[in-house]
Amino acid sequence: MSHYEQAQTFSEKPRASALDSIFSSFIFQCKNCFRFYAYFHVLFISFLSIQLLSFLLFFSYFSKSIACASALALFFLTLFSYFVLLFFFQGKKPQQLLSIRNTLLQSCQTLFIEKNSTDTPHLQLAQIILQSITLLSQEEHHFYKKEALLTPLTPLSGKCKIRLHWKNFHAMKEFLFSLILEEITDHIKEKPLDLKAHALLAETYLQHSILYLPPEISSLPWIPTEYFSSIFHQKFLACSTRAIEECSILEEYGEKNIWLYTKLTKIYQLQGSIEKEIQSQEKLLSLSFNDQEALLRLGILYFKQGDNAKGLKIYKELQTNFPLEAAQLIEHYPFSPFEQLSFV
Repeated sequence: MSHYEQAQTFSEKPRASALDSIFSSFIFQCKNCFRFYAYFHVLFISFLSIQLLSFLLFFSYFSKSIACASALALFFLTLFSYFVLLFFFQGKKPQQLLSIRNTLLQSCQTLFIEKNSTDTPHLQLAQIILQSITLLSQEEHHFYKKEALLTPLTPLSGKCKIRLHWKNFHAMKEFLFSLILEEITDHIKEKPLDLKAHALLAETYLQHSILYLPPEISSLPWIPTEYFSSIFHQKFLACSTRAIEECSILEEYGEKNIWLYTKLTKIYQLQGSIEKEIQSQEKLLSLSFNDQEALLRLGILYFKQGDNAKGLKIYKELQTNFPLEAAQLIEHYPFSPFEQLSFV
C-alpha cells in the first residue's frame, strides 16, 4: 500500500455523521451564496430587458417628450444601479467565500482528532478538506444536469446558467486547495521527511492542476472560454510541475511503487510530454506486468513517437493475452500519406 493510500485510511467511523453534517452545511452555504449572485444578475437583466421591450412596444406613447425622458431616465438609473451594485458585490464576494471556507475549517477542527494517529492535525484536516472539494465538484455537476433538465430545448439558457455559477464554484475550489496546501506545508515543516505527507501533497497538486483543464464535453453543455486562456494554462503548468517535484522526492527516497508511476504517467499525459510519459509507463509496467491498460497506452505512445517496432512488440503481447486491447492498439498504427501526388 502506498503512502498516499495509507494517508487516506485513517478511521472515519466515529466522525462519519459529524462529517456528513459539516459537509451538508458547507454545500448549503455555498449554494445559497452562489444563487444570491445569480439571482442578482437575472433580476437586473430581466428588469432592463422589460424596460427596453416596453419602450419599443409603446414607442408611440413614449414619443412624447416627458414620457420618453422619464423612460430613458429610469432605464439609465437601473443600469447605473446595476453596475454600482455589481462592483460592490464583486469586492465583497471573495470575503464571503473565505468566510464559508473558514467556517468549514473551524467546524472540522472541532472534530475528534485521532489520538492514536501518526498524522498531525494539519494532515488530517487536509484530507478532510480534500473530501469537501470532491463533494463540491459532484454537487456542481449534479446542479448543471438538474438545471439542464428544466430547459432541454434552450441550450442558450444552459450556457447562461453555467456562466452565472461556474466562476463561484471554481473560486471556492481554489480557496479550498490553497487551504489544503497550507495545511500540508505546515505539517512538512514539522516533519520534513514524512513521505506520506509528500505523497498527499503530490496528489493535491495533481488535482489542483486538473482544475485548470477544460472538462469533458459530456460533463458540461458548454465550456467557458477561460479554460483556454493563457492564465489557466500557466496555472496548470505550475501546479503539475510541483506535483512532479513531490513525486521526485518520493522516488529519490525509494518509494518506487505502482501508485507513484501511475501519478507521474497521469501528469505527463496531461502535460503532453510523450517521452517522459513513456519512461513512466515503462517503469510502471516493470512493477505491474499484466496491466493491459498500461500496455495499451504504452503501445499507443510508441506509435505516436514513430517507434513502430516497439509498438508492434506490445501488440504481439496484447494479442496473446488481451485481444480486444490489441485490436484497439493496431488502430493507432501511424499512417502518413503524401499530401499531394508528385505527378498528376
